Amino acid sequence: MAIATAPRGRSNPALTAIRQAFGAIATALIVTVEIYREAIARRDAYYARHPYLGDE
Repeated sequence: MAIATAPRGRSNPALTAIRQAFGAIATALIVTVEIYREAIARRDAYYARHPYLGDE
């Protein structure tokens, strides 16, 4: 299987687009995890201030 390469000094536009897409996906996943962690921390802090709310 051949590797898509470009002549020296020029980049392959398709590979550049793929790299950018993977970068965007990775950034979105990192942001999503950070938002989730912040939400969990806020929830835990809320229940720490109101311990009677979780009891059934």
